[in-house]
Amino acid sequence: MYDDYELVVFNDGIGRTCFGEVLSRNDNLINIKNPATIMVSPNEANQMKVDVIPLFFAEFIEEKEGERQSIFTFNTNNITLIDVNITDRIKEHYFTKINVKPVQGAEPEIPEVKLFED
Repeated sequence: MYDDYELVVFNDGIGRTCFGEVLSRNDNLINIKNPATIMVSPNEANQMKVDVIPLFFAEFIEEKEGERQSIFTFNTNNITLIDVNITDRIKEHYFTKINVKPVQGAEPEIPEVKLFED
């Protein structure tokens, strides 16, 4: 479902695990569209849940060509790339909540991702 997108997972150097859509890269730089950090916290039932938080909120970005996007350029010497294949559940959360094109009058339903589901 999300195979058309190249996603990268990385540690940003201050302890956050982040990921996002790769727009371009070379030996020194990587451009990532709408990067997000993965947050883990307890829910109401004291189970661990995962949330995806944007590094820059779309609400503060002017819409251009029907899209609100931030593009971060990271120096590859300042981040640690993590070689993992993330699940479709977290990808769905990311593409529903973070890396979306706004739809007039529609509020997307964002699925909750729980760790250690029963």
